[in-house]
Amino acid sequence: MKYPKKIFKIGPLQNNVLVNADENSRFLEPRINALKSYPYGSPAFYSTLEDIFTEFVDIYEFDKGTAVLPEPFGSFRSEEHKKEWMENHLLAIEFDYHLGCILYNYHEWLVDEGHLPDIVLGRMVTDYPNVYQSVLYDYISVLKNMPPKYPFDLVFHPLTDDAGAAREKAISDLQREQLYQNNKPYFASFALPSLIERFMISFMQQGLVIKLMMQLSEKCKNGEIELSEDDKQFINLILSQSQYMDGSREDAMRHCRDLFDRAGLIPDDAEQIILGTFRNNPITLGQFLNNPFAKKHIKKSYYDVLDILFSTKKVNLRNSIMHGASITFDPYALCFSAVMLQIFWAVIDRKAFEKI
Repeated sequence: MKYPKKIFKIGPLQNNVLVNADENSRFLEPRINALKSYPYGSPAFYSTLEDIFTEFVDIYEFDKGTAVLPEPFGSFRSEEHKKEWMENHLLAIEFDYHLGCILYNYHEWLVDEGHLPDIVLGRMVTDYPNVYQSVLYDYISVLKNMPPKYPFDLVFHPLTDDAGAAREKAISDLQREQLYQNNKPYFASFALPSLIERFMISFMQQGLVIKLMMQLSEKCKNGEIELSEDDKQFINLILSQSQYMDGSREDAMRHCRDLFDRAGLIPDDAEQIILGTFRNNPITLGQFLNNPFAKKHIKKSYYDVLDILFSTKKVNLRNSIMHGASITFDPYALCFSAVMLQIFWAVIDRKAFEKI
């Protein structure tokens, strides 16, 4: 079998518990160790991370046909509705027992080794450096108070089968599940979608505008287009600035769009990215991910995970966090913050994008 078959049962807190956790842990451990084996931020590290993201999507497709889940409670409109509900429920579980588990075990190692990445954020209207530090404090506080999802030191040395050991293991399992239920990174859960949204959009907007400005400047030098002195000064200002384009310069971005349009430089579907708006409102993460230009310029491994997390037809994480929209999973679970934090780090490192 390509991947371990997942078999779930109803746990002591009415949650899904993986029956064959030891088999799954043996599968995950080499992936965690692979991330540890490379310096954080190195090409080999990011190549490994992308492979893990890609494999996660493949494993979900595999598990849809093989995983054994308890029969859900309640009624459904049809068998198709029930199947859709089960698949979305399984998708949320996959973050807990696969991708999120890999990443928060890796993050705990980063913390213990003192190897957390150095993240430098520019100040926008919002004090994002302080927001990020608050996210990190919340996430690490929860991370260090959690038991390991898979106690690797116990998995390979099972307890004996006598009644006392079995009772001790049952108690520890219950306590472990209670810790997972009661220990959540609430602030990180709320803030990370906004951090991902703001910096993904800002970085893509910045990269695209700078590229088109350079092309426009070249056209002007070659005499292909005439620009006023004010326009030339504006171009020099954009090319020399080093701050993030954070939507507070809407008039400037509209002027950029008009100049690019005159020169015939705007790529297909890129106007929303240049302006940072959708129908005269700041573009949201969902609108950004649905934009064909953005989709083309986000690496597929990252795009697929982002789409699973935030699509309203899949996990729908942001709406679940903001509006309590979830009825199948806990959107504040550590696994989701672990995945979002890792994606945010990749965005800041400019590793989540294809070359514009």
